[in-house]
Amino acid sequence: MSKAMTLAFFKVDAHNQGVQQFATALGNIRNKPLADREANARGITIRLERMRREMCEGNPIYRGEFSKIVLRDSVDFPSIAEDDGLKEPEANKLGYGAAFLYDQKLSIICLQYNRFVFGYTILSAYMHAHDENNGYTFSPILADDAEAKVRNGQVKKIRVKAAAADKFGSESNSMGKSIRELGEMYQAPSITLEISVGRKKDTFLGRIFSEEVIELSNNEALTTLVVTTEEDGPIDLKNLLISDKVEVVDDDKNPEKSYAARSNSVLSCWLERRQQIASILEVDL
Repeated sequence: MSKAMTLAFFKVDAHNQGVQQFATALGNIRNKPLADREANARGITIRLERMRREMCEGNPIYRGEFSKIVLRDSVDFPSIAEDDGLKEPEANKLGYGAAFLYDQKLSIICLQYNRFVFGYTILSAYMHAHDENNGYTFSPILADDAEAKVRNGQVKKIRVKAAAADKFGSESNSMGKSIRELGEMYQAPSITLEISVGRKKDTFLGRIFSEEVIELSNNEALTTLVVTTEEDGPIDLKNLLISDKVEVVDDDKNPEKSYAARSNSVLSCWLERRQQIASILEVDL
């Protein structure tokens, strides 16, 4: 069955010099027994399902898959319909997979985005849960210097429109949760928020951009995210975010075939984007 798959690209930075390299931290988790790889990240159970190191154009890359583990008792899991009646399902856990590729030279992770799995803030919390000394920031890659313009500019207005408020799950940041709660409160399938700032300098809105607003730009349910600064005017972050949507022949009944198909698509997209992202980061390949 052919399915659409969305890929997003993030720069991985350690919080300080004492933090392990991201690839080393991933390798330490992979070396654990599968059950021990599970960790609670902001109320969500995540597991590094698989990972392998290989060379690509002379540089090491790491290809693998994270999974979100859901207990049967925590979801509305249907019964199995047999010819002699309904039966209780045997599986105690469900797993939602997200393929990834990490390029060590550029310190970029290309991650399959799936709203049923998790966002990159959950991935950061997962890495920290395995080692409290590890802390990483995941920054989406924008097509130009839009992020710098907003971070360094005087923000005057933020406009957000979500086509499906219910797609902001419990793993969302505080702004995403607010959108979901407004949708539930007013039974509104879509939500539009516009926050304006007065003439005061250094207001809350001027500082709100950072990770929360950047993270929202990667949510498929968000159709509009425009930040207006005094210096540069409206900056459309949704249209500037580098991401890809590809069609994958995904046999979701066979986890191994499903992963192989998705992982190969991730690799193909990365090879097409690598030079562009290296140029944005001003890194020579």
